[in-house]
Amino acid sequence: MSNKKIEELWIDTADAKPEDYDFYEKQYGEDWDIPFERTEEELENDEFAPMMNYRYPLPEFDRKNHSSEKIKRALSEAGSITLVEDLKSGEKYLALSGGGMDLSWDIVQGYINLGFTPPAHFCRNLPKMAGMTLTKGNEEAILGCRRSLEAQSGWNESGLKKLNDLEKTLKANSKR
Repeated sequence: MSNKKIEELWIDTADAKPEDYDFYEKQYGEDWDIPFERTEEELENDEFAPMMNYRYPLPEFDRKNHSSEKIKRALSEAGSITLVEDLKSGEKYLALSGGGMDLSWDIVQGYINLGFTPPAHFCRNLPKMAGMTLTKGNEEAILGCRRSLEAQSGWNESGLKKLNDLEKTLKANSKR
């Protein structure tokens, strides 16, 4: 099944790993910030504020040229996800804006909605939630995950071939 949105996802995030990051120890506005415009109501309600101490890398995010409205829509459609910026490096990350259950589906959908393949880390074991059905969003998540896992599989096969070639060369050199 062909899906243009999935085919155009930025592939470099397939290998991304969660990073431990204490949003409460680090200073808002000094160490990290939310890099899109928010309304007064969103600010008052702490909407889009990170709640858990992990962040998920979005390399090359700035090349996407997303508007604040597009970012907010993408995050809202994903679920309990926000976007943060490391003010020291300028790098962007997804972060959870909710908790209390496994939010892997939200993380996966957040990556996809912003134009990135979801990290294989989450794709290997997406949770089966009671009563869950195959919605358009879930199908996109599965297709995006499939793309990440297939990319990693190809990279691993290529790496194994290179490793085998290296071993043969080293053995040949040892016989000289």
